[in-house]
Amino acid sequence: MPVKLYTALKASYGDKSALHKLERKGFMKDTSLSNDNQQIYYKQKNGKLLNTVAGTHKLADWGTDLELANGRLKETARYKEAKSTLEKAKAKYHPKKTVIAGHSLGNSIGGYIGGRQDKVVGLDGGYTIGQHTRSNVNNFRSSGDAVSLLGVNSKHMKTIQQKGGFLQDHKYALAGALTMNPLAFGVGLVADVIKNHRVENIKNEKIFV
Repeated sequence: MPVKLYTALKASYGDKSALHKLERKGFMKDTSLSNDNQQIYYKQKNGKLLNTVAGTHKLADWGTDLELANGRLKETARYKEAKSTLEKAKAKYHPKKTVIAGHSLGNSIGGYIGGRQDKVVGLDGGYTIGQHTRSNVNNFRSSGDAVSLLGVNSKHMKTIQQKGGFLQDHKYALAGALTMNPLAFGVGLVADVIKNHRVENIKNEKIFV
């Protein structure tokens, strides 16, 4: 049975319901290799490994985000930790297939830590100017997402159009603009950025692991 990308991404942030769904599908969490930044799940029945990587979720991650924007993601402690964890998991389980799933910063990290034989899938990952995406990466972005905007024309990017299109993507900023109040517009703009970057914007895409 396929696992939804939404489930994997929610699990990366510690969502208990998502964790239980993964367990019901046979993916058991390796607590010795997992932490709040990245998690390792292994399905003994068919030798498949799922590595989920969380996005920005604590203060130190903002520094990693800045390094990503400057093209120095691989120099960060967050990246090195994620890569080391995946290497340890592969050495321990010798999986037949590995899938790496991440949201936002987690998607950016996931795109680099795996080998070319691994499948990488994620949502709303950040990009740097001129970044090239590997052929084994399948990324998604919400139509109004600002974080992944530089990757909108990437060969391996699929944009998910939210119901309502442009008006839905920018509804709070537009409402603020109608008041002719700069503060209301600014608050609305921030609200739209947050709304368009949520994991909940992807519900039906599946990762076959």
